Amino acid sequence: CLYVEVVGDASDEVLAKLWVADQCCLVFYILEVLARMIHFKAWFFRHVIDAKWNVFDLVIVLAGISDQWLRPLLGHDEDYSGSMDFWLPLLRGVRVMRFLRLLKL
Repeated sequence: CLYVEVVGDASDEVLAKLWVADQCCLVFYILEVLARMIHFKAWFFRHVIDAKWNVFDLVIVLAGISDQWLRPLLGHDEDYSGSMDFWLPLLRGVRVMRFLRLLKL
């Protein structure tokens, strides 16, 4: 959720706080998508207005789960190519812009 590039020396305490905040954001987004899936049921993927956004949000959440939980669990931290380091923050930024669009309405 948080994409902060740390310049210079960051203390372990600061990095730990950023990691906790990132995990909390991911859990929040997981709960949000699950709540919408429960509410819309099968219409989650077929809703006339929100279907594309629902799929987009689901992809972001699944990418976050893969990047933050599955990859370290499977022990792929050492040989990680870093391709998600670019795409995941970009997708999250688009999601934030969607939220800002809602505030404008």
